[in-house]
Amino acid sequence: MGPWASPSVLDRAIACPASTVLPKGPDIVGPSAQWGKEVHAFKEGEDPTPRVKKWYESYYPGVKEMLWPGGEHEVVYWEQDGKIERLDRRPSFAERELWPRQGMFFSLDWQNLHDGPAPWVDDLKTGLMPESWTQLKAYSWALYKAHPWIQTNLASYTNWTRYPLGADPVRETKSFTRAEIEGWYDKTVVPAKRLALGRNAADLVRPGPHCRWCRSKPYCPAWK
Repeated sequence: MGPWASPSVLDRAIACPASTVLPKGPDIVGPSAQWGKEVHAFKEGEDPTPRVKKWYESYYPGVKEMLWPGGEHEVVYWEQDGKIERLDRRPSFAERELWPRQGMFFSLDWQNLHDGPAPWVDDLKTGLMPESWTQLKAYSWALYKAHPWIQTNLASYTNWTRYPLGADPVRETKSFTRAEIEGWYDKTVVPAKRLALGRNAADLVRPGPHCRWCRSKPYCPAWK
């Protein structure tokens, strides 16, 4: 079944414990999601696909280096039983299904720990800008857990859409403190994890806006 949640679905896991244990349908990658995967891979340092290359060179030459100066791309942490370690690569979905339920993966699009006013974590979005900061709070928690010397950090969403062509990327940034993030984690994530790992998690069906992209909808009693 794999880890109980990941930062990208943490809002849903908190809102609906059943979503963490119900069977899941296939992860269908539509045209927009495929474009996002190609842009993410290019940001991480891979050679761009022909269409990303044309798009970037036509409208954004040099922008990638401006958005992510220095630092590291695609940094992966694994947390289990209060201990965290950095992995040398991002496990595939199939591999993650074999990992313990008690843990969580943190796949950071970019981190820069030593340049700038504070350690910084960024998440690239090629679609809509998120309304919630839960994903970046989780990434910030991973930074604090992995690097005890960090006491404050910057966290940002970078919204870089394909259309309209040539539109400037938009970045929203917040500053967090260790006390703030650790308090949020203890009061919000820990109770959600306890429910998700409980015996009756499958009965705790709580439908809402978080259902929209849930892969468990075909198996959920609230949607049958």
